[in-house]
Amino acid sequence: MSQFKSKGFTLIELMVGMMVGLVATVVMFQVFAVSEGQKRTTTGAGDAQQNGVGSVFSIERDARQGGFGMSYTLMLGCTVNGSYNGGSAFTFQMAPYVIVDGTGGKAPDTLTIAYGDTRSFASPLKLAKTMTSATADIKAYNRFGLALGDLFILATDTTVPAPVPCTLHQVQSRPGTDAIGHTTGGFIDATGNARNTLYNWDSTRIYPAWNTTKRSGGRIINLGQDPTVVTYRLEGNQLVAINVLTPGDPNNKVVVSDNIVQFQVQYAFDANGDGTVAADARQETVLNPALGDQWADALPANPTTAMWVGIIGVRFAIVSRSVTAERPDTVSGKCPTDVAPKWLATGRDLDLTADTNWKCYRYRVFEVTVPARNLAWLPDETQ
Repeated sequence: MSQFKSKGFTLIELMVGMMVGLVATVVMFQVFAVSEGQKRTTTGAGDAQQNGVGSVFSIERDARQGGFGMSYTLMLGCTVNGSYNGGSAFTFQMAPYVIVDGTGGKAPDTLTIAYGDTRSFASPLKLAKTMTSATADIKAYNRFGLALGDLFILATDTTVPAPVPCTLHQVQSRPGTDAIGHTTGGFIDATGNARNTLYNWDSTRIYPAWNTTKRSGGRIINLGQDPTVVTYRLEGNQLVAINVLTPGDPNNKVVVSDNIVQFQVQYAFDANGDGTVAADARQETVLNPALGDQWADALPANPTTAMWVGIIGVRFAIVSRSVTAERPDTVSGKCPTDVAPKWLATGRDLDLTADTNWKCYRYRVFEVTVPARNLAWLPDETQ
């Protein structure tokens, strides 16, 4: 009878092979986990960098234009009343920058920037005659630089019998040699296109003629064809830009960047008129001119014209974060961020505790100071 020798792996050999395979699998998964963590960290830092840079670019671009065309110093800070497309009312202040301060520096701030695009940067026009009604044609000493379709602010520093707020209008016609029509209706713009006026505030406000003796009265401040009044604020973890001049328009809000978790702004206040803020200027929660040059989080409830004139710029800090939270360390249980990021210019910690899981993200802080250069060109309207 033939003898056959059986061949194959023994049980012990199979167990050793399985053990080697398991060890190799564990090593591979460990390497993968480390690699994935490094990738997540690198990608998150890159996303935070990109979102922060995009946010800074957008805000700084508008902030550098702040105040252009608002050439009536005596009425800086005036509340402008307007309406868009036949009914949507809005207000804004005739000032380069308006900050709405967050709650004690914890909640994000809101910044509104305003400027015109007039082609002729000049002193505001003067009213030659007192308006006979709120909708009557305006009689000006001249209409230099004021074209069909231009938006303009009617303002006056006259306070007797009572202060008259500013209002926003649009040129609809230019009858005669010195009149400005500002009612609703159509017009043909400089390029030959038929358009309708969209900004004509329906009110009973009548503006007085310019008094050459008292050097006061009604003025026309030309903002050009397409002025900008934009509000930057955080909604959730998004920085959004809102067009104040088009309320009710579904396209008036634009998302600038995602994963922006803090936004803080301060006014630069020049108390002595030398065009700078002293290096040792103090920081104040509410602006107080008696304290000299300063960085202020907010203005008092009823800021004076001198306060608005003294604001020569802003500085702001934006905090962007990684898209995905990182896992806590398996040994210590700690997340990668131990302390809150800091706004170095102010020495303040930037509060991120609105998210209870904030320590598990990585952050980038961007700090920018923007001078209000356009204000240096404002004419002296007291002369």
